[in-house]
Amino acid sequence: MTPLQLIACPVSAAAVAAAEPLLSPTERARAETQAVARRTTWTIGRALLRQTLSTVLNCSATDIAFRRGARGKLELAQPRAINAPAFNLSHTAEWVVVALGASGAVGVDIDQAGRELDPLRIARRYFSTAEVTWLQQLTPAEQREQFMVLWTFKEAFVKALGCGIAGGLSRTAFAVASNESLQLQADAGWSGPVSGWQWRIPGELGVSWLALIALAPCNAAVTPSLQLAQPRADAGFDTLPWSSPQLSRTLDRPSAEE
Repeated sequence: MTPLQLIACPVSAAAVAAAEPLLSPTERARAETQAVARRTTWTIGRALLRQTLSTVLNCSATDIAFRRGARGKLELAQPRAINAPAFNLSHTAEWVVVALGASGAVGVDIDQAGRELDPLRIARRYFSTAEVTWLQQLTPAEQREQFMVLWTFKEAFVKALGCGIAGGLSRTAFAVASNESLQLQADAGWSGPVSGWQWRIPGELGVSWLALIALAPCNAAVTPSLQLAQPRADAGFDTLPWSSPQLSRTLDRPSAEE
């Protein structure tokens, strides 16, 4: 499989209809207990994840079983391969995204841009002291933009680790280097090398911030394979190459010598 994949699906009634046949009976029952908006994105995300994994594992999407790991992160109940892919998913009201990594761990977060928020108030609760200090030096407009950059990166990172927002956001610090790349200064328990990408979805695809963090066993840069999922008339999704998002930031973990 491609070392790193990102599949994005616009939220729609057609996507829900295409997703529902791929769910297990237990998942259908769980979906019915959720509020409409949550049910929609959850159904699309779980089905898109099933189909993506089935392609890699060479099995039926309905044959895949999931479980929760020790930290609550979703994982394969019975990996069908020694090197089972790492995966993660996220959503907004407009988009569902699934990230798949051939090895290591992967985390993805997508968040709606432009919504009303108080970046400094939230940052004081969830960010490191250094990050809050850096945000305070920016203009209000810059604060909102850079808050979203940091938030999505940090959430994607702790999702990759599986430790959750409460256990990791304030213990994970990023800094903007002189070349405008992001550097990881501290983490929530991960000791391996980190490579990451920050992508911004253009307005014509929905105004959202999207962060993809890949934790791999080597420092080699990997370009994600981007795909757009479109619902089929019966069940499942067709995927097309997607080249619209532009690479805007690169995350590098400083070496021990630094």
